[in-house]
Amino acid sequence: YRKTLWLPGDSVGIASGYGKPVEKFVNTNTSASELALLEGSISSSGESYYAIYPYHSSLKMESGFFTFDIPANQKYQKNSFAPDAAPMVARLDTDNANQSFYFKNLCGVLIINLTGKEKVKSITFTGRNEAGENMKVSGKWSVDMTYTDAPIITPTDSSSTSVTLQCEEGVQLDPVTPTPFYIVLPPATYHTFSVSIITEDDKFMYKEGTKPLIIRKANITSSSALIFVETAGINLSAEGTANSYIVP
Repeated sequence: YRKTLWLPGDSVGIASGYGKPVEKFVNTNTSASELALLEGSISSSGESYYAIYPYHSSLKMESGFFTFDIPANQKYQKNSFAPDAAPMVARLDTDNANQSFYFKNLCGVLIINLTGKEKVKSITFTGRNEAGENMKVSGKWSVDMTYTDAPIITPTDSSSTSVTLQCEEGVQLDPVTPTPFYIVLPPATYHTFSVSIITEDDKFMYKEGTKPLIIRKANITSSSALIFVETAGINLSAEGTANSYIVP
């Protein structure tokens, strides 16, 4: 069990109804805490209020749905996940005596544990269904805010089929103690999946997972320790990705 804490300056979007503007509210606490004190203003009142984290100026509340992002590029955080990569929602009905928002996580987290001597620059995850087709794991998603217990998320036409954890400064592996890398993913059963790892000196490792991987909302799934072993062959994406490759 691990606690999720609000950070100073975390921002939340709140709408007073369907089709109403999504206003920005900011956590005014000066230290990490389980309770956020949100400060902002809203232009109109409503019978229910709908909240989503993180806030973005493009957020809309239409026909009972929020549209939000699961970032395709997530920033490495030591012993944690990127804060803006873990979306949450809450609803407050004004006839409820408890006037607090209780946020629900929309995604889960995969921890990839790595050992080795290399310095990791990026890790890319791709999941597949039983038919072997790539599944949507990032980009634009929607959440039904009419939920009674658990909110359901669905991909949109703008969803993508991979997530990359970017380690901007590079993360040095240890030969003995596994280094955890946290990737936020939508809840699903991934029948098979693959992980592509690129190091600072452009070494490349490709690993296939052949057993189903289950990601649950608000839960962490941890991999067994993997040893970085360079995959034989040429990494065609070392200089950046392209929409096609010519292979002799």
